[in-house]
Amino acid sequence: MKKSFLLLGIYFLLNTCAEAQYRTDKLNYNFRDYSHQAGDRYSPTGAGIESFFLPGLGQMIAGEGMRGVVFLTGATGCMVLLGVGMTYAYTESTEENGAGLFLAGLLGYAVVDIWSIVDAVRVAKVKNLAFRDKKNTYLNFKIEPYISTEYYNQTGSVPMGLSLKVRF
Repeated sequence: MKKSFLLLGIYFLLNTCAEAQYRTDKLNYNFRDYSHQAGDRYSPTGAGIESFFLPGLGQMIAGEGMRGVVFLTGATGCMVLLGVGMTYAYTESTEENGAGLFLAGLLGYAVVDIWSIVDAVRVAKVKNLAFRDKKNTYLNFKIEPYISTEYYNQTGSVPMGLSLKVRF
């Protein structure tokens, strides 16, 4: 059972890293040039909303899993700091330290959450621009069967064969 979870985790990590191209795509595409088009893979608004509720979720859904895990880990760390500060604030001996930890955790979580929302929107926009460019620049071959319903030269034979469509 442990081996299954380990293999599943390795597969997830490799699959996520294989699709994660934001680091190189952001050098080629500017998120400010983005305008919504039908057929876009990722919704920037949806990614922002998802990251509002769970920091890093918008990045994960947009195909940047490790980036999302980093944001989720940062938010979790801030929540732990907030909880520790809250428990220290209710003990009588260290009220001042507890309030400082609580405020640091709260402020840290707010910063990570806002940063995650902005980053998720940018990631979705850049990934959409890169996907459009890749979709429009690839050479596409398509082979289909061809059967005509019309008679050819009144001979009674039906033309059949394969048709080749090339799109570039």
